[in-house]
Parts: sequence; C-alpha cells; structure tokens
Amino acid sequence: VCMARVIRRPRAYVMSQFAMVWAVLVIGYVGAALIRLPVAITRSRWLPTVLIVLLVLVGPVRMTINTLTLLPMMQLHAAEWDARDSVLRVAAEQEAEGVIRVPAFTVDLAASNGLDTVDDTPDTGFNVCAADYYRVDGIAVAVGE
Repeated sequence: VCMARVIRRPRAYVMSQFAMVWAVLVIGYVGAALIRLPVAITRSRWLPTVLIVLLVLVGPVRMTINTLTLLPMMQLHAAEWDARDSVLRVAAEQEAEGVIRVPAFTVDLAASNGLDTVDDTPDTGFNVCAADYYRVDGIAVAVGE
C-alpha cells in the first residue's frame, strides 16, 4: 500500500529507453554509412572508424562529467540520509514515543525528482509509511530548527 504512492509512471522509464534505442540506431546508421563511403572520399578507412569511436565515446564521457559535477550534492544527500536513518533507528531501539522530528535535507533528491518524501506533517501517507517501516509512532521533518 505504501509503495503505491512512490512508483513512477511507466512513461518515465519508457522515455529513457526510447532515447537510448534511437541513439544506438543513429550511431549504427551513421557508422554503416561512413564505412560504405568510397575510399576516394574518406581517403582512409581509418576515418570512419575514428568517427564511430568518437560517436560511441561522447555519451559516456558526457555522462561521467555530469555525474562528477553532481557528486558533491549526492554525497551531501547521502550523509544527511545516513544521519536521518541513524536518528530513526536509535529512536526505534529506544522505543521512543510520539512523533520523531528529523532534520530536513539540504538537498532532497527524492522531492526534486517528483517522488514523495518525509514532510512536516506526521499523518500524511508517506510519513505514515516511513513510521511503519522504522516502527515508530510518527515521523516528521523538524521545521525551523
């Protein structure tokens, strides 16, 4: 029941697969067209090979640069996530009563991607699911602390 609110629409997964398939098809088409060019036009059979290799490498290199750019933000989110998880697990072990107030994330990757996340209202659906998971009475983000 709780997971029904966080499952993304299938369209979100299909779009990335669609783009990837078309990219592979375009690279294959361009590569085949370059290989079939007469030697007089290309002056060498190495040119098509080099162009194909460049086409294939551009995507992963660009993705690596994007990932490295986002790395500090992701590390901050992971550290804050671990701290929040630790607070909730300690509260569960100590059988704390009432609503457990957790610090807000500086960067909330879930919210920025359109997913549900813990907010400041303990009786909302996602907060109730998170509280059930951690086996505490309630969870809410501490506002203004």
